[in-house]
Amino acid sequence: TQLRFVTISLGGKDLIAMGLASGPIYRQIFDKVRDAKLNGQLKTYEDEIKFVQTKFKAAIKSATNKSDGT
Repeated sequence: TQLRFVTISLGGKDLIAMGLASGPIYRQIFDKVRDAKLNGQLKTYEDEIKFVQTKFKAAIKSATNKSDGT
């Protein structure tokens, strides 16, 4: 019953700061972060940021390459 009160600190502004344009990938990212937090893998906001940077590295790289024009 306490699991329903678990929330993630990461938000859309954080994903934008990483270079990701808003879209369906946000839902995937938020779901994975929430699952990892529920499983005890993530404790802090910084953990969430590092998790996304690691797990979604290809998407972030692709997004930054598009913004660079490469």
